[in-house]
Amino acid sequence: MPVPPLGDTPLRSAIPRAFEVMDQLNKNRSLSRIENVTLDEMAEADPRLFSAYLKSWDYLYERTALSGLKGDRYKEKRWGVNRFVKNHLYAYRPFTPADVSGCLALYDQWKERKSLAAKPGEGEYEIHLLEDSRSAHFRMMREYQELGLIGRVVTVGSAIKGYLMGTALNEKTLAVLAEVTDFSIKGLAQFIFREFCREQSAYPWINTMDDSDLLPLRKVKNSYHPFLLVPSYTLEHRINQE
Repeated sequence: MPVPPLGDTPLRSAIPRAFEVMDQLNKNRSLSRIENVTLDEMAEADPRLFSAYLKSWDYLYERTALSGLKGDRYKEKRWGVNRFVKNHLYAYRPFTPADVSGCLALYDQWKERKSLAAKPGEGEYEIHLLEDSRSAHFRMMREYQELGLIGRVVTVGSAIKGYLMGTALNEKTLAVLAEVTDFSIKGLAQFIFREFCREQSAYPWINTMDDSDLLPLRKVKNSYHPFLLVPSYTLEHRINQE
């Protein structure tokens, strides 16, 4: 699981059930794991059954910095947003179930372009991540209401050219779980991210998860000047559990 179980069920009971489901799907139960677990969420896991290790670091930002993009350090982001707004007739609106096919078509185009750009012998890991992520994106789209996700899309003309999915981690922090945009439209990625941050004024913090150990993604996330890098853990079966 890319994130801990979502919904109203307490994690203490949802975590064991999640592992039961994963164990049924995986041929080897050692593959079953929950990623991007916080320290507080780890406290809800039974230490007799599960163990955790440091996986990576999440990027945490001040929402007002991302929504304002003020100062010299954000001038390239502002330039991108202004270029998109000036050159396109667009709509930024909530995601609806009718958008699933358009968003998946965009994902396939996005995945194909990133796969072609991957260096031979060095990009296999990224390509595997892209293939795995498609099913996760589809699940988020299909069950976004049940999962309590916040979905947004950008259309240019009648076509979906960008989408974003987020969820509240707690009362103060909102996580961006997925963002896909058409590479050929300059400034769109900066625009949809800024608009989402502007809109979510109830949350002082934005978490964009980790960088999957991908250098290009790391550069992009650092270019937004994170306030803090937050440790993120992976939860798995204890080795001595049969």
